Amino acid sequence: MDFECFTSCLRINLVRNAMPHICAALLLTALTPVIFSLTALNAQLSAQPLEMYLALTGMLLLTPVFLPEQDDTVRDVVRVRPVSYLQICALRVIAMIIILLLLYAAVMLLMQHGSCQISLSHFYGGTASAVFLGSIGFCASAFSDNTVIGYMTAIMYFILNLSAKEELGEFYLFGMSSAASLNKIWLYIGAAVLFAISFAYLKVLKKI
Repeated sequence: MDFECFTSCLRINLVRNAMPHICAALLLTALTPVIFSLTALNAQLSAQPLEMYLALTGMLLLTPVFLPEQDDTVRDVVRVRPVSYLQICALRVIAMIIILLLLYAAVMLLMQHGSCQISLSHFYGGTASAVFLGSIGFCASAFSDNTVIGYMTAIMYFILNLSAKEELGEFYLFGMSSAASLNKIWLYIGAAVLFAISFAYLKVLKKI
C-alpha cells in the first residue's frame, strides 16, 4: 500500500507540480551549448559550464519541493495520506536529484563528443555544486515557508561565490573552474546537513 501511495504521489507531483520547474531546468540545460563553447576545452575550462551555469539546475529543481503545500488546503489533503508528508517530500528530493544527474550526464556526453577534457571528477564536482546550491534554496524555503525566499537565498549565495572565494572556503562552488584545490565532498556533506536540518525543523518544531 505504501509503495503504491509513494508512486502515485511521485507521479502526481511530477505531472502537476514539478513539471514547470523541470522544463525550466531542461531549457537551461539546452542553452548550455549556446552560451558556452563545448568544443576542445581543457579540464579547467570544461568545468566552467558545469559549475558556473549548470549548477543553477539544482536551485530550479530542489528549491520548490515544498511549493504545492504552501497552500494550507493542499497540505491538509497530503496529511491524510497513509504516508507522512515529509516522506513524500524526501521522495521528491530524490526524484529531483536523479533528474539533475541526468541533465549533467547529457551535457557531459555532449562535451565528450566535442573533444573536451572531462572526467568523472567533473561530473562529481559539478553535481556537488548543483546539489549544494539547491539545498540552500530548499532549506530557506523550509524555514520561511516561502519558495520565493528560497530562490532569493540560493541566488544570493551564487552571486556571493563570484566575489568571496576565500571567505567561502570549502563551500566555494567554482573550485574546479578556478583550479582551487578544494575537496567537493564538503559540498555534498553540507547539502546533506541542510536537508537534514530542514526535515528536522519541519518535524520537531513545526510538527508537520
